[in-house]
Amino acid sequence: MSKIFELLGYPLDSSDADVIESRRNARCPFTESECDGGGNRYLSALSLEGRGELREYFAGKSKVQAGVCSLMVGDKPETVCMRTAENNGMTVARRDGVEWIDDFPCRPLVIVEVMSSSTSGGNKTDRTQIGMAFEDAILRGDKHKGPGINYRQVWARMASHLIVKSQVGVAWGAKTIWILQDVLADYISATTGMDLEAYIAQRANEVNMLALGYGDVPRKHESGALVLGDTRFYSGPISTDTRGRAGFVDIVKVGFVPPVQRLWRALFRKKPSGLLGPVSEPRSAVTPRAG
Repeated sequence: MSKIFELLGYPLDSSDADVIESRRNARCPFTESECDGGGNRYLSALSLEGRGELREYFAGKSKVQAGVCSLMVGDKPETVCMRTAENNGMTVARRDGVEWIDDFPCRPLVIVEVMSSSTSGGNKTDRTQIGMAFEDAILRGDKHKGPGINYRQVWARMASHLIVKSQVGVAWGAKTIWILQDVLADYISATTGMDLEAYIAQRANEVNMLALGYGDVPRKHESGALVLGDTRFYSGPISTDTRGRAGFVDIVKVGFVPPVQRLWRALFRKKPSGLLGPVSEPRSAVTPRAG
């Protein structure tokens, strides 16, 4: 939301006597004459007829121009921050002209991104839609079929964010940690140009991923809920580092390029729905001989 920053030639918060006097006379300090609204804003002139309080302020005038010199588009970031902090019960104090938020944990800054895989739509005939799978699991236990997991869809959303948000974190002197499922980490290793197993680490770097899973033998909490006890931490630079180690930008590269014959085989399974461009005469695979 914008606010008026300069009103009749002076900052809105100016309260000097000479500023107030100049405003009451609707004067422009730059032209040293009555404000004309910029010369082409006559429609913004205010009639003081029926505006008792405003007419009293501009004593002796029947109308004035709306002398708005400049706007502030939105509040100052620090103003918004302090106001938000106060509204949420934090203590704001001013020391030596600087505003502080008491006991606010701002360093070290850690950004946590949680990326969970969504399920596929499933098949109604096979009863693999999520609602059907839920119903069958309730009534028949493990005698049910579940939907698949949209690894590719989730990874498509995550890929660019992983690099860009990690770069922002580095610029802020922060650590960005991505928490994801172990099966998604395995999918990334299998389908991209980066094998995450080569980036298992003990310390955080520019890009950090924590993969969680139940493990081969899931453990249970005392409450009976399963425990995510299998953890793998991957970490490395965003781009190739000074030692020549490949960076996480390789994670957006294709892991395997299939031969073009796979495309042909896929196309041959369907009838063509149409043709684009001019149709040429079919060419024979055998060159005819004369005579």
